[in-house]
Amino acid sequence: MEVDPDYKGRITVPVLFDKVKHTIVNNESADILRMFNNEFNAYCKTPEQAKLDLCPVELRGEIDKANGWTQRDINEAIYKVVLAQNQNDYDKAVISYFETLDRLERLLTRQRYVVSECITETDVRVFTTLVRFDPVYNPFFKCNLRRLCDYPNIWNYMKELYQSGFGSNINFDHMKQTYYASHVTKSMNPHQIVAIGPTVDYLSPHNRATALYGAP
Repeated sequence: MEVDPDYKGRITVPVLFDKVKHTIVNNESADILRMFNNEFNAYCKTPEQAKLDLCPVELRGEIDKANGWTQRDINEAIYKVVLAQNQNDYDKAVISYFETLDRLERLLTRQRYVVSECITETDVRVFTTLVRFDPVYNPFFKCNLRRLCDYPNIWNYMKELYQSGFGSNINFDHMKQTYYASHVTKSMNPHQIVAIGPTVDYLSPHNRATALYGAP
């Protein structure tokens, strides 16, 4: 490695790297996301980009609170499913995960986004996990009581985020290849066969601009 050629420890991503000083700035995704919110405004292409604030001061307490339960019960909990070593642990992990999705569904009945009526960094964090759910986590991780498209509010919420610009960074073929054909998951899929489906239509119209977002 450039920073320490003798480093023998575990390598993780993402990493924020300083190409001038040739050193790692940070390797914690939550910290990097918040840095990107305001530390690089001088390099934005437009004034509108520089003004974008996904973690406004007046909402920071609510954002931190929401980040806590969504990180624990959505972003990290999915791996309790795939890492379960017996039927009981698997059952508990799957049921718990869908209880969290039920909670999110109820929340999105009352408000447009996870924290408020505007997009915050919590929505970015939730999106990056849930966009993998129907194409990968549901079929491959056997987290399959329901699909996201079975949740009216979550499904429309995800479509809105995808269509608002989030989708420009999503490559479903690469996503599935990474999981189905990874050396890490070879024991789960020894022949490295990548599923063709499912078809996930994030470009169909959503209802999140309406006053009533969906069924409770």
